[in-house]
Amino acid sequence: LYCVGRGWEMPCHVPFFNCVVSPGDTEFVVRTKQINVVSYICAIVSTSLAVGTRQTQPFRVISGCTTVFMIGCLIQLICEKKLRHSIQESAVMVAGLNILIGDFENAVMSSTRLWAFFVLLVDISLVTRLKPRVTRNLIVALLLWLLVLFFESWMRFGLYDLSFLPSQAERREATDCKTIPCKQSIVNALNGVLAQCSIFLLDVYFTRSFAEGMYREHEKMEAAISATERIALSLAKFNLDEAEIILDTALLSPPLDAAFRSILSNLEMYRPYLPQSCFVHEDYNQLAGTA
Repeated sequence: LYCVGRGWEMPCHVPFFNCVVSPGDTEFVVRTKQINVVSYICAIVSTSLAVGTRQTQPFRVISGCTTVFMIGCLIQLICEKKLRHSIQESAVMVAGLNILIGDFENAVMSSTRLWAFFVLLVDISLVTRLKPRVTRNLIVALLLWLLVLFFESWMRFGLYDLSFLPSQAERREATDCKTIPCKQSIVNALNGVLAQCSIFLLDVYFTRSFAEGMYREHEKMEAAISATERIALSLAKFNLDEAEIILDTALLSPPLDAAFRSILSNLEMYRPYLPQSCFVHEDYNQLAGTA
């Protein structure tokens, strides 16, 4: 909540995020590392809580293994300060599996559905520029899962009656009530509101980080194009002093800055040997039109 309220720039000033940032990291790499840290922490907290709230032993084991795996991913990022796409892709797919397991159990118990968390996984895969197959696999897996649940609700072919799931008596005891909708326990109600709020807030967090990063890159590109045009016009008019001033204040890429400074240096050397007509400041557009 604090991250979303303060905006995307806030995490850059939090000391905890500095432990995963290297001096030579670009802005995109820093942003990707911060998103990974937030994602790993959220996954660790949610899967740790799931270990105690799952109704079936196999699902508890899977949630516990997911927690250990996410802790390992976070430790790797903190220790190496390096993004490994294979680990990122594995973490997204493992998180997707855990979401489907939780959604299945909640569907059996008529509790809060969790499949909407796949929206966050797709956001993470897009914002951090994972391979397209990751996003494609997430979308296909979710659509197939919803289709399977649709046929189970319609035809009841036995998916909800697997042996390791809670029995019908246990389900009736957990969900039976005289008034509809049924009253929920404090744990189930809290899980439901936290799941719904986290989906919305984390989606805003990831989407805004991507949008603001894109806006910053667009502004830098426009500023670089404008500065390049002004420098080129100044060099065409042999106004070398003005070109140097613009070059000193412009935020150009290192190769482009070096190229312009080389041209400027060469023109300074050739200047004494050029005719006076080269230094007449006429409108460059008119000169180009007459040529």
